[in-house]
Amino acid sequence: MDQFIEMSRIFPDYIRIDVDGAEQEIILGMTNTAKNKRLKSVVVEVSDNSESAITEFFEKAGFKIEFERRFDDGKTFYKNIIFTRK
Repeated sequence: MDQFIEMSRIFPDYIRIDVDGAEQEIILGMTNTAKNKRLKSVVVEVSDNSESAITEFFEKAGFKIEFERRFDDGKTFYKNIIFTRK
């Protein structure tokens, strides 16, 4: 994501990440983007495996959890988390 933003010279104020299990790989490529104060909020769909790492990443970048909603049908678990700038 950092490379794409640098190449396109378009900076988002909002990002949605829904990549079915590749969330951690995506956030590893957006370190500069997450630290930039122009980014106001991020929505991420996470699983049990990725939730703690993603929450830690965004908290370190200056975000807080604004809202979270858990989905669990007994077979599949995921959660949508909205992070907003502190």
